[in-house]
Amino acid sequence: MKYIKKGEEPESLTAWKALANEDWTPSYDLLSGREKTDVYNTLLQKQGFICCYCGMRITACSGNK
Repeated sequence: MKYIKKGEEPESLTAWKALANEDWTPSYDLLSGREKTDVYNTLLQKQGFICCYCGMRITACSGNK
């Protein structure tokens, strides 16, 4: 398994999580839109477009749904 040094999360994810209140708690099951795309792209960049489990090259369109 490839080691990935974690860094800062995307600003859009930080802002989305800050919307939490008594009636709504953010969870990754609810993650969508710009926030999800930003997380996906940040992960790809940090991993060098390589799967940390199998070592295969990841293309920008292979998992961004």
